Amino acid sequence: MKRKNNNPGESGQTNHNKYAWGHKRSLVLMAIAALITSLVYAVTTLFTGQLIDFGMAKDMDNLLRVSLNIVIAASITFVLELISIYFTTNYVSNSMIQAKEYYITDVLNQEILNLQKDKVPRMYSNLTNDFDRYETKYIKNITVLVSMITQLIASMLLMASIHPVILIIPAFMFLFMWRTTKKTGAKIKTEEDKKTASLESYTGYINETIRGYEVIKQHQLEEVREEKFLEKAKAVQADNYQVDVEQTKADAISSTMMIGLMITLLLGGVLIARQMSISLGSIVVIFMALGNLTWPMQRLNTLLNEMRGIEDVMKSFAETFKVKEHSRTVTTGPYEEIIFDHNDLGYEDPPILRDVSLSLAKDEKILIVGPSGAGKSTILKTLRQTIEPLSGVVTLNGEDILTIVPTDYFAKFSTVDQIGFIFSGKLRDNITLYQEIDPEKVTAVLKQVGLETLDPDLEVQNDGSNLSGGQRARVLLARALCLEAEVIVCDEIFASLDAEVARSIESDILALAQTVINVSHIYFSENLPNYDRIYIVENGQVQVAKTIREVEERMLEFERTAAAE
Repeated sequence: MKRKNNNPGESGQTNHNKYAWGHKRSLVLMAIAALITSLVYAVTTLFTGQLIDFGMAKDMDNLLRVSLNIVIAASITFVLELISIYFTTNYVSNSMIQAKEYYITDVLNQEILNLQKDKVPRMYSNLTNDFDRYETKYIKNITVLVSMITQLIASMLLMASIHPVILIIPAFMFLFMWRTTKKTGAKIKTEEDKKTASLESYTGYINETIRGYEVIKQHQLEEVREEKFLEKAKAVQADNYQVDVEQTKADAISSTMMIGLMITLLLGGVLIARQMSISLGSIVVIFMALGNLTWPMQRLNTLLNEMRGIEDVMKSFAETFKVKEHSRTVTTGPYEEIIFDHNDLGYEDPPILRDVSLSLAKDEKILIVGPSGAGKSTILKTLRQTIEPLSGVVTLNGEDILTIVPTDYFAKFSTVDQIGFIFSGKLRDNITLYQEIDPEKVTAVLKQVGLETLDPDLEVQNDGSNLSGGQRARVLLARALCLEAEVIVCDEIFASLDAEVARSIESDILALAQTVINVSHIYFSENLPNYDRIYIVENGQVQVAKTIREVEERMLEFERTAAAE
C-alpha cells in the first residue's frame, strides 16, 4: 500500500520579532543614559544663550555665574557620555549574544527529523554573514536611532523653552523625511533580499568545497570549482554593490532635499524670531537646536532604509526553522524487534529495493552485505527515517516507526560508522557525551573495546584527527556501550581500516550483549558463523543467505565484477 502523507502542514517554530530591537533591558538602560546626556547638553546650550545675552548686557555677575554653570554642565556631560558609551557597547554585545542564543536554541530544539542537510548552508550563512549584517545594519543602527531620538527630544524642548510655535519647524522636517524614507526604502529592501540569497549560495559552496576537498583533488576538479567559486563571489559583490548604489542614491536625494529644506526653514526661523522679538542668545539657542536636528534628519533616511532591509534577514532566521509538523504520539517500551514487512524502499518510483522482508530481534546479530551501490544504505536510511518506505510499514515492537515519538525512537539506536562525529575535548566526554557516568564504567568500556591504553583524559582534537581509524571506530563503539544503546548500527565501519584491525573490531562487536545490525561490503569468513542471519542485497532484492558458503561465493563474485569494471 502507498503511505499517506502524515505531514500536511508546515509551521515556523521561531518568530523573527524576537530579534527586533535586540536586548530589551539593555536598550532601555541605553536610552535612559542617552536621554539624560542629551538633556544635560540641552541645558548647556541654554546656558550658552544666557551667556550671550548677559555678555551683550554687560552683566558680569550673571556672566560669571552662567560661565561656572557651563563648566559644571560640560563636566557632567563628559561623564554621562562615558556612561552612555558603556551602555551602548553593552547593548550591542548583549543583543548579539541574545540573538545567537535564540538561534542556537532553535537549532537544538529541532526534532532530529527536521534538521535536513539542505538547511546547513543557510545556517552557516545566518550565523556568519547574516548575523554580521544584523549587527552592523540593525543593532548598531538602533544605537544611532536612540541617539537621534534623544537629540530630537532635547532639541524640541530647547525650542519650546524659547517659544512653542517654533516646534512647527522640526515637525515639518520630520514629516518630510518620513515620507521620503518610505519611498526610497522599498528598492533597498529588494536589493538586500538578493544579497541574502547570494550570500547563502556563496557560503554553501565554500562549505561544500571544504567537505569535498579530497574528491576535488583526486579528480582534478580544481579549475571547475574555482570558476564556479569566482562566479558566486562576483554575484555576491554585484549584489553588495547594488545595495550600496541604491543606498547612495537615497542618501544623495535625502541630503539635497534636506539642505534646501534647512535653508528655507532657517531663513523662516530668523524671520519668526525677529517678529517675536527674541533675544540674540535665544536665536543662537534655536540655531544650535536646529543644528542638532540636522544630522539626525539627514541620517534618518539611510538608517531606516538599512534597518528595513535587514527585516528580511531576521525573517530568514525564522524561515530556517519552518518545518513540517509531525504528529507522533506513540511511545514504546524496551526494544523487542524491528520488522520490514514486504516494503518497497527508495526515494520515488521505481524503488531501489522491492519487497523487502527483514527482521532484527532483541540480542540478534545480523549482517547485510552486497556490492557498493546495491541499496544497503537504503535500508539504514529507512531505519534512520531519512526516507520513508514507498510502500508497506516498518515496525518497532509492532508500532509503525513513523508514528513513534522521535526522541523515544532514536534513543534506542547508536550508530558506529566512518563519519560518526567526535567532539574536541576529553576522550571520556566523547564516550559519555557529558552524562554523569561512573568513571570505573568508562574505564571498563575502554578495556572492552580494546582502548585500555588510552587515557580517558586524553584531549581529542578536530573530530578525532589525533586518533587512528581503528581507534576512532572503537571510540564510537565505546560510546554506544557506555550509553547502553539497545541497538548498535554499524555502517561500513571497515571500509577504511586495516584488515586485521577491522576483523578484530567485528569480533568484539559480535561478542557484545547488544542487538547488532552490520551493513558492509567487506566480510571476514571466520566471523560469519557468529551472525544470526546474513542478508544479501543484489539487483533490487534482499534475500536471506541459506549458507555461509553462499555468502562467500556471492561476495567473491561481487569483487570480481567490481574489479572488471
